[in-house]
Amino acid sequence: MHLIFGSHIRAKILTTLSQKANLSIKEIAYEINENFRSTFKVLKTLEEGNYVFQKNNRFSLSSKFFDLIITLQNNITNTYRKEIFLEKKQNIYNLIKYLDDENLEEKISVLIEHSLLNKLDQWYGNFYDPHNCEFKAIEKAITSEFNGMEDLNILEIGCGIGKITQQLSQYVSSITALDSHSTYISFCKNKLNKESNITFENTTFENFTSEEQYDVIIFSWSKIHNINQHELLFEKIKKLSKNNTLVILLDAYHKSEYISLLEHIKTCNTNDIVRKKFNMSQEIIEEFGNLNNEIITTHYQFDSISKIIEQIKIELCIEENYSWSHKEEEILKEILISKKNPLFIEEKFWIASFRINKEDSENH
Repeated sequence: MHLIFGSHIRAKILTTLSQKANLSIKEIAYEINENFRSTFKVLKTLEEGNYVFQKNNRFSLSSKFFDLIITLQNNITNTYRKEIFLEKKQNIYNLIKYLDDENLEEKISVLIEHSLLNKLDQWYGNFYDPHNCEFKAIEKAITSEFNGMEDLNILEIGCGIGKITQQLSQYVSSITALDSHSTYISFCKNKLNKESNITFENTTFENFTSEEQYDVIIFSWSKIHNINQHELLFEKIKKLSKNNTLVILLDAYHKSEYISLLEHIKTCNTNDIVRKKFNMSQEIIEEFGNLNNEIITTHYQFDSISKIIEQIKIELCIEENYSWSHKEEEILKEILISKKNPLFIEEKFWIASFRINKEDSENH
């Protein structure tokens, strides 16, 4: 262990963790020793257990090290002091960045993110939308315009953890799924590696290029209303569309119990979001001459209050790099306990769709 870190490095690590977690060095040391099986013991294990090996005067890490990090991460997510490890993951980086290994921080970041995304994927699968309202709404929008889905090629923007992607792939000819976050794309590629009709691309819609034209274009919870240059957006949509392509917009609806819970934790500028969505809807009607809107009600059904808190924590950490305090957690617990059915949380989403008639849109 002393070959890896000197005493001044160990002191710096403790000081850094203390500053980030707003705890004393003594408290940090206690938490590490008691809850995380002692970070320094883990490092000693790395040295003594062949997790770290020396080659050409450089320290490198074996695959056993990455397995250990995954195990450690899973242990941390089962506690409520994991913000020490999740606060931009800086503690992990501070512990390993002194080892001279190429792209090490990137490798560890991907492993941590995949662990979090896997947890989020499990929560959505186990607790969200038990009646599958989300997919049924998309299926209804598509089948109302097309005779069947089996021959359709789909472009999905904002695939996230691949929930909609996976369901659609069972019914359509092909899907091209985009996401601007590389960790989502690598997670989906690993999760859906047996689905031969899905192509994943790590890019934004603005930067995406293709000679292909699509039957259906879906913006999946991708906050399309935040795109400022609507004229360029509409031109891009038309370029990627066939005549009579169907465009589907899917996003959160601001008046739901779940959004209300989030607003107790962080500030949500719902008025601005509503204004942007309204303006975009009006511009879509002006540009394409049609728009169908619907608000769908679904819900989460959890099995414990701790699972609710855990999901919201991880979701905000992944989506917005947000780390909350113990006080905010207690506020959320108090709200949930006061509910008649604390494990049932209403959620609503907005689905809109419009057809591309290139001849008509050129006349607008």
